[in-house]
Amino acid sequence: MSTVFSAFPEVQAIIQEGLLESRLLQALYPSLRYRNAFTQMPWLNKASSAYVTRKGDAVPNLTRFATRTDPTPMTITDEQFLVEIGPYFPYTGDFSGFESGLSIAADLVDQVTRAGRAGAKGLDRLSRNKLFNAALAGQTLCSAAVNNSTTVPVQDINGFGIKFNGVTQFVAATVAAPQAVYFWTGAAFEKKFVTAVTPTTPGLTYGPGTLTISVAGTYLTKTPVIAESASTIFRSGGGYGIDDVGSTDIITINDVMLAVSELETRNVPKFPDGTYHAFIGPKAKYQLFQDSTFELLERGRGAEGSLYGGFTINKVAGCTFFETSEAPNSSTVPTVAANKGIWSAPLVNTTSIPIERTIICGDDFAFEYSKVVDAQNNGKNGTITNNVVAMPNGVTVNTDNLSLILRWPIDRNQDVTSVNLKFEGDHVCSTDYLAGGAPASLLVPDGVTTPSAAYKRAVVIEHSGV
Repeated sequence: MSTVFSAFPEVQAIIQEGLLESRLLQALYPSLRYRNAFTQMPWLNKASSAYVTRKGDAVPNLTRFATRTDPTPMTITDEQFLVEIGPYFPYTGDFSGFESGLSIAADLVDQVTRAGRAGAKGLDRLSRNKLFNAALAGQTLCSAAVNNSTTVPVQDINGFGIKFNGVTQFVAATVAAPQAVYFWTGAAFEKKFVTAVTPTTPGLTYGPGTLTISVAGTYLTKTPVIAESASTIFRSGGGYGIDDVGSTDIITINDVMLAVSELETRNVPKFPDGTYHAFIGPKAKYQLFQDSTFELLERGRGAEGSLYGGFTINKVAGCTFFETSEAPNSSTVPTVAANKGIWSAPLVNTTSIPIERTIICGDDFAFEYSKVVDAQNNGKNGTITNNVVAMPNGVTVNTDNLSLILRWPIDRNQDVTSVNLKFEGDHVCSTDYLAGGAPASLLVPDGVTTPSAAYKRAVVIEHSGV
């Protein structure tokens, strides 16, 4: 530490005693919620992207064998999903040693604390967006009226234009291998086939765009469109799109139990704690406490034993609840165009009802890959390891898959110190076409009888956010 910091023993003490990591984790860890759905995985590939392969489940053989017969080994089918590692910088800040003076240690702690808070929001929003982009895939609305055309504009192309290749993964749909989709006409579903998808913003796989269908159709604005491989969405009050959600359609315990029963029907594994994990926002929590069934469950517990006393939900209806202030809404999802490739689902319907979404998922649905993960640091979940790495121009603290990079002053005046928080990895949700169970949704069209949903280990409940 032969730098300007040598003049400040209190700064050296902060670094040497592990207080940097302590301050970072104090700000970071308590705010992480959606990230609890992700299994921590190291990235061992040299490339920045690769298909990850995992084995599907074995189907038991119930055939009765004759004596002296050697059974044939089973063939377990593989499934693959893409991981793309990239750098993210949830926080970057500078501070001046000259301006700080004797308060340089306090300024350093302040910068690290700010980095931890920004890192918490960044990691949780990255996790949230990937969870919901998978769990909302394949369900959208027409964004404009269509009159006898093969080009259909939609609000969100997420989950459209894909087709299982019959081997290991989903690939782009083509004329030779189209994707079946269903348009709700108000009385019945009309089946069409998507042969191509064109995003409004080139290169994005989420957000508005157009579907090319093989046979022309006529549809009204806001017509629900559901892909054969769509994820499952339940709406409080029913319906096929967010416009069916009214101000009184609030989430209930019955909605949660319906979602749990759907996951159990598909044999989706529970987390090691024996439950599915439900992620709810403040509005959803308030609505559940208004539910008459929930009130009945709590009756007779008394003020101290009741969940009403702490206004918090732990385990109910087969779920462990994670309460989060990062639930998707207009204040936590930026509306700028640059973010449309990250989050694309509408947050308000055409009747100006804010839509809140609760997601319930099972184990091995989501994975967090990171380059800084190692056997000692992976999955510490808030444990301080004092993992400080000295560099020629500073130090790096690796914790919980994040790198806090403190760069010494290298400007001409040796004055400005930089604090960077970096996540170099990816959050991915695995496709699960090898799993059995119900098709895309219990509410979607007749005739969809194959377990074709791309993502089967999560269910979203859409309800009023009023």
